[in-house]
Amino acid sequence: MQGSAFQKDNPNTVEKRLMECLHALNLIPGVDQPFSRASRTDKGVSARMNALTIRLRIRHPHMSLQDIQRVYVKDINKKLKNMQVIDIRSVPNFFDARLNCIHRTYLYFFIDKNYNLERMKEGCKLFLGEHDFSNFCKKRKNSTCLRRTILKFEVRHMNRNFHYFKIKGTSFLYNQIRHMVAALFQVGTGKLQLADLAIMLNNHPCRDKNFKIANEDGLLLYSIKFSDLNFDVNIDNRVFSHLMEKYIQSAVLLVSLCYPWKVKRSNCDFFEDIVDGGGGHGKDDENCLP
Repeated sequence: MQGSAFQKDNPNTVEKRLMECLHALNLIPGVDQPFSRASRTDKGVSARMNALTIRLRIRHPHMSLQDIQRVYVKDINKKLKNMQVIDIRSVPNFFDARLNCIHRTYLYFFIDKNYNLERMKEGCKLFLGEHDFSNFCKKRKNSTCLRRTILKFEVRHMNRNFHYFKIKGTSFLYNQIRHMVAALFQVGTGKLQLADLAIMLNNHPCRDKNFKIANEDGLLLYSIKFSDLNFDVNIDNRVFSHLMEKYIQSAVLLVSLCYPWKVKRSNCDFFEDIVDGGGGHGKDDENCLP
C-alpha cells in the first residue's frame, strides 16, 4: 500500500480501495463521499488499527441495526484484499473520528546499534508534555499551530538487539514521530546532547540539526482512543506478530547478524503486552504524564 490517505489518481492506498469497495456495494453514492479518519499513515508505515466516520446507505431496512452492521462487515471483507474491516458501529451525528480521538499510540521498532539506551530514555522524558515541535516535523503550507502534547514516550526492550519506542500523544504533526526518533538515535550515539534536544523543543533555531528523518518501515500505528465511543475491537494480534517476526528476520539479514530472532512467547502475546500498564517491560510511570 502507498499510504492510507485517499488519492484520486492512486488506486493503491487504503482509503481509495475502501471507498471503491463501498461504492461497488452501493453503500456510498461515489468514491468521493466525505469521511473523517482517526489517523493518517504514510507510505511504508503500518497500522494495527484505524477508524473513520462515514455515512453509509441502509440496504436492509427490515433488519436490526446490529445485523446490518454484521452483514456489511462480511460483505466488505469479501471484496477487500490485503486489509480487513473489523467492525462497523453506529455513532451520533456529531461524532468525528479525527476530532473525537483523544490520543493515538504508535510503536517504532529498531535495531540496537550500540546506542546508549539510558541517555535515550532521558531524551524520551524531554518530549513529555506540550511543546512547540517546529524542529521535529515537516512543515506544511498554512500550518499555524505546531504545538502538540506527548502523553507517553518510552523505550522498551524486545529481544537481545531489538527494541521499540512507545509514543502516545493527543495528535501528531506530519512526520513528527520519525523526526523525534531520529533525534533520539543521535542522542543514543552521542552526536546530540540532551541539552541541545531541550533547546530544540523550545523552538530555538538548531544549527546542528544534521540528522535525517528516521526510516518509515519501523513505524506502526498501534491503537486509538475515543472520548465518546468504546472502541475495544477484537484485533487478531497473531497477524501482526507474524509480520513483526518477518521484519526482524529481514533486519537481521541486513546487518549480518548470525542468529535467528525467535519469539519466546506465543505469537498473540507480544502485542497484548504492549497495552498501558501491562507487559512487565518496565515502569510505566517514568515516561508518561500523570
